[in-house]
Amino acid sequence: MDDVVSIPYDSKVFLKIDIEGAEPAALRGAKKILTTNKVKASVCSYHNADDIIKIKSIFQNCGYKIATSEGYMIFVYDPKIWETADFRKGVIYAENF
Repeated sequence: MDDVVSIPYDSKVFLKIDIEGAEPAALRGAKKILTTNKVKASVCSYHNADDIIKIKSIFQNCGYKIATSEGYMIFVYDPKIWETADFRKGVIYAENF
């Protein structure tokens, strides 16, 4: 994301990311945006079973305050969902100001 979007230093930015399981990769590619701006974000965290761990870790490593959406959901399009039957948080909210 840093290579595609040019944002002036210390800007207020709102990120809404729902890209079908590629959220952790997008956030890793947005390190400059996440660390040099005032950011609020809503990021989907249900596409893969470990997305919530990866996404939380990225934000925490950048010093963000994080919260999750209320309740849980099942992502029925995950081919392993019927084996794991895991409930997932739908969205992670993050901000650094």
